[in-house]
Amino acid sequence: MQVASLLHEYVWSYLHPTPSKRPDAIKLGIMVENAHLDPAKIIHPSATHPSTILHAFSAPKQTIYKTLSTKYKHTFTKTYTSHEHLLQDSAVNAVYICAPIAARHDLAVEALRAGKHVLCEAPVARSGEGPDWQFHPATHAWRKIVDDRGYGRLLRTEAVATCTCTPLSDLAGKFDGAGGSFITLSSALSATRFALHASLPTKILSSTAQLSPRDSRVDTALTAHIIFNDPSSNPVHSKITTSLSRPWTPPLPLPLPLGLGNILPYLRLWEVPSIEVETDFAQIYFYNFTQPHVYHYIGVTDKRSGETGYHRAYSGGPLWGGRVVSTGEKGGRGGWSSSRWRLEAFVDVLQGRTPVFWVSGMESGWMGECVDGVYMEAGLGRRGDADEDAEGDGMVRVDDECG
Repeated sequence: MQVASLLHEYVWSYLHPTPSKRPDAIKLGIMVENAHLDPAKIIHPSATHPSTILHAFSAPKQTIYKTLSTKYKHTFTKTYTSHEHLLQDSAVNAVYICAPIAARHDLAVEALRAGKHVLCEAPVARSGEGPDWQFHPATHAWRKIVDDRGYGRLLRTEAVATCTCTPLSDLAGKFDGAGGSFITLSSALSATRFALHASLPTKILSSTAQLSPRDSRVDTALTAHIIFNDPSSNPVHSKITTSLSRPWTPPLPLPLPLGLGNILPYLRLWEVPSIEVETDFAQIYFYNFTQPHVYHYIGVTDKRSGETGYHRAYSGGPLWGGRVVSTGEKGGRGGWSSSRWRLEAFVDVLQGRTPVFWVSGMESGWMGECVDGVYMEAGLGRRGDADEDAEGDGMVRVDDECG
């Protein structure tokens, strides 16, 4: 699905470029620490936004700098071999941080102190989040269905997020890199809390981890059972499963239809992040919630009639439907990725407009406490090194997730 997302963004930005940028366009700087800068997250979305200009990037590591300089020589006006020099560039209004989880906090603070707005990859810190999928119209359409009290009380949720064959040598498998399946795939927890409008758990019933053979502090898979309260203060049982150790299997031409994934569990390739919410009278299933722009569906099975209806929302929806976006359309464009929708909201905030959707600093703090609580229940402790854990909770709390 990551490859599909990249291809989607590349094709869409190529077919639908913005021919001119506005005079008040925000000039972006990209601070790069990772060996791979994912263009689907910021390069391609910026290409279709009339109010963002890719002005500069900084990459202190020489090999990364050379690679990016060659690949994006016609994209950026300036390039820097140090983040300090980029932050001293008065033309840069905001920065996008591309770095391992453990490095994001310090880079974000450095940029904020330099007077720059910050947009960061998810999560923003060792136990935070940065969910671009929450900005997509499909996500809002899904939650509106969940909030429909015509289906009765919320009873339970079950979210699954997996990643096939992540190398243990990758940062996701290293404790010092804030690695582990539950934090790397924290979207499963985030989607659960999003569906329930929940803050902190009422109780973490259990948390069971499968440990990495290379480092017993790192979980390659984890299952947690948590009680959250819904908006009516009723307790809801939530099961959350994450895994970075799914085996490869032969590919199929199309994603599996609803339910078949349970019948043929060995077809791991098509296990994408999904969540089911059960109410008194319905089962509401959101397939591929983290990359709904590539493909998704919202399946609603009415328990009274046994009938299942399917919904999709690639533009418009409950929140974006009434909004005239940066490109002039009402409700946005159907081909935009979640990162592009997030960029729309980010620019709105920077230019003094009220965003359609936003993630508050308090929300990010709650998310961090939930992640820490699950790891503590599993006996693994908070993400980060021992010294940091001994001194505090290892979390970053900023005023806003993107700012």
